[in-house]
Amino acid sequence: MSTGVPCFITQDASLSASYLQYGHAPGKARARQAVAISGGKVEEFTVSPGNLAVGLYSAQTSAPK
Repeated sequence: MSTGVPCFITQDASLSASYLQYGHAPGKARARQAVAISGGKVEEFTVSPGNLAVGLYSAQTSAPK
């Protein structure tokens, strides 16, 4: 798992987000964008660390069995 605080964390939930992230200096924007936990499985969404990140993110819960 990556280090750093993500913009979004979901646990057994759905989320759709469109967002803009700006780093105050080159390389200062966070690389770890989101963590989705569903049914005990952890997935991460990361981007290359840069100065600007524009994201469209969607997390879906696992269907109940």
